[in-house]
Amino acid sequence: MTTQGNNMGADWSRTCEGCCHVVEAAWPVKGSYHETVTAYRCFAPGPHRGYHIGTERLLPYIPAWCPERKKTAPDGANIEDGRPEGQI
Repeated sequence: MTTQGNNMGADWSRTCEGCCHVVEAAWPVKGSYHETVTAYRCFAPGPHRGYHIGTERLLPYIPAWCPERKKTAPDGANIEDGRPEGQI
């Protein structure tokens, strides 16, 4: 996992592409050549449900708050508490 800047918990090695919680929606654009563009929103359960995660393309990282990402880190550690999976 690679991190940058103030987003220390974000996963910069991949995007949300392919996630079952990502929904494409028409986004109205005022003053543009097009009346709408494609926007991406995350509808994963939790406090960030419906969060806008990109316009015309996804954010270049997975946000730290992502519930799918929080389940396990790439090395199998539990991101929530920092302990390896299964330890109390």
